Amino acid sequence: MASVLIERVFDGAWMWLGLWLSLKYVELPKQLGYVNDGLGLFVLGGTVLLGLALFRPRPPRSALRRPGWRHHLAVLMDDLALIGHSRYLYFALLQSVPYLLLQVLPIWAAFQAYGFDLGLGAAFALMLILRLSSVVPQAPVNLGLFQILTKEFLERAYDVDKSDAARFSLVLWVVIKLMPLVAGFIALAITGAKIGELRKGVEESNQSGGEVAPMSSL
Repeated sequence: MASVLIERVFDGAWMWLGLWLSLKYVELPKQLGYVNDGLGLFVLGGTVLLGLALFRPRPPRSALRRPGWRHHLAVLMDDLALIGHSRYLYFALLQSVPYLLLQVLPIWAAFQAYGFDLGLGAAFALMLILRLSSVVPQAPVNLGLFQILTKEFLERAYDVDKSDAARFSLVLWVVIKLMPLVAGFIALAITGAKIGELRKGVEESNQSGGEVAPMSSL
């Protein structure tokens, strides 16, 4: 939970900066400025609260033995304080930048393959919009909202024909969402692992009090 909270704040900060730059240098609907202002306030509040938790002294070990929800809160605060006093926190902040930038490449490549005369700036802006949309409750793999946002972005920002924008939104969804799912199922098939087995292993580890492997290793 601690690493997820930190990751969300890092992502929010970089996306706010990226959207601000996009609004300044890329032709985008001005209504996105209100979205960016709201995101900025959210990130600012999250950064302040997270900073207080990260850099506070670690709670005493006796606090970790509290019953019920107070135990979980004490463990979370202890984890945040542990991460906050590590120099690797700043490495994580910097490494989240190339992770976001690499997501621009498949969008830009899809633009070129489809014959759209759109550059990296447009691909960067669309990536940010699609990333922001992922926080909204929706169908699995962003089906529906992904296509709507892509279509509206191309129509309103770059005057792309409605039918071309609609078809491209489906192509881009397959490239970005469906292909990684297929690759994941192939990887599971090759390793012989099953989602149920992974879940069962985590539950058994929790019940025995052992450490749970990081999600990145799974």
